[in-house]
Amino acid sequence: KVLEGHTKTINGIEILEDGRILSYADDKTLRLWDRDGNILKILEGHSGKINSLKILEDGRILSYSYDNTLRLWDKDGNLLKVLEGHTDKIRGVKILKDKIILSYSDDTTLRLWNSEGKFLKVLEGHTQLIKGIELLKDGNILSYSDDETLILWNTDAKILKVVHWRNGFVPNDKIFRR
Repeated sequence: KVLEGHTKTINGIEILEDGRILSYADDKTLRLWDRDGNILKILEGHSGKINSLKILEDGRILSYSYDNTLRLWDKDGNLLKVLEGHTDKIRGVKILKDKIILSYSDDTTLRLWNSEGKFLKVLEGHTQLIKGIELLKDGNILSYSDDETLILWNTDAKILKVVHWRNGFVPNDKIFRR
């Protein structure tokens, strides 16, 4: 069966624990389908293309978009909260061990939110868009950016170390071992 409904490029899908399908696209919507491919709900609210999403441990859905927001939905697709604060498109999200949400953006910041979507802290240190982050085994956060830096953070938003590189050279992880 062909699942029809999105009007622009589909950026991805997630298969939910109960077998339902969740798709998201450049048409600014998420679509929830049953196992047989019948549309259950269209999740609307984003004003920019949807970059991606995360399914939280309890089944809630966290979508993030080029509209600079994250949106928290219940498992049935009802909007619970809009997380605002970023001033440019959101590149990605990671969930920390304590269920804290960590988002990063082209606005050069990382932001921490509690599991209910309440803003906690902003991590500032990069001067250009953040391309990605990694969560280290010790709980610290490593971010990398177009400003040719790696920044090691703790979850209290404190910078522990900054490493500069040039011409695409990225140092190995030995520099972050204690």
